[in-house]
Amino acid sequence: MENYSENSLDMSNMDEITTKCESQVNWRLHYLSSLAPYLRLLTAEDLGIAIADRDRFLTYLPGEKLDLKIKPGDIIPEHLPIQTSMNEGRRVIKTVGKEVYGVPYIAISIPVYGDEGRIIGGIAVQQSIEHQENLLAMSRQISEVLTPLVATVQDLTAQGEELSATSQELAAIACTSKEGVKKTDNIVHTVKNISNQSKLLGINSAIEAARAGSEGRGFAIVAQEIRKLAEHSASSITEIKVIVEEFSHAIDQISMSATELGRVAACQAAHLSQFTTVIENLSKLSAALVHMAESVTQEN
Repeated sequence: MENYSENSLDMSNMDEITTKCESQVNWRLHYLSSLAPYLRLLTAEDLGIAIADRDRFLTYLPGEKLDLKIKPGDIIPEHLPIQTSMNEGRRVIKTVGKEVYGVPYIAISIPVYGDEGRIIGGIAVQQSIEHQENLLAMSRQISEVLTPLVATVQDLTAQGEELSATSQELAAIACTSKEGVKKTDNIVHTVKNISNQSKLLGINSAIEAARAGSEGRGFAIVAQEIRKLAEHSASSITEIKVIVEEFSHAIDQISMSATELGRVAACQAAHLSQFTTVIENLSKLSAALVHMAESVTQEN
């Protein structure tokens, strides 16, 4: 035998579900009232069920958490979905605010027709929208958090791309400077050769002046000055060469740093781009959740 311990039907108060005797209630409404306890067991949702004639509630079974405190015989308020359903002869889905019964809920109502096709009453189910409202609130909070986050990540991505472009420009400048250093080194080499030739010329001139004796004294002075100039030029060239080599080394370091910076910036931009895609997907999902939660609580 099956166990109904959790969802057992309490039939002891079936006489209290209706305020009219069987002879006073249309058989269809009476039949629906007798089925109401079983209908709740056909769904996993926590539902309340109400059945009414054109004026008053005949049956009300509250849910476990949602109890509208309706009693058989209560007059139906004009603004309730079940009344709208009977008045307009259509299925009505509507959210009822907590100002009516103190609990917000969504109600689905349909009219019940009699033998002559005339509407004789209605049936409605109620479900608490507490979970939907919580979902809507959380979805909106997620959306509020994600919106500035998306903008921030996009800004960071743009900055990363700019940084990558700047590093590429810096590397290009370093490369151009390196070429300039090579040309400077060639010039220094040429001047050094001139200095060496001038020094040799001074030595040869001194030898010739010595051979000329007294007649070559003036020439000897010129030869001596040429040698001094050659020696000074050689010293300056040595200093310039050291400076150029240090500058060349510094440019190499800048070039290496710029290349590494470009690599890191490009990698960062790629990761941020992927992260942006993830955030945008989360934002779309959040918007879909908000739309879903709102659609659940909207009147059909």
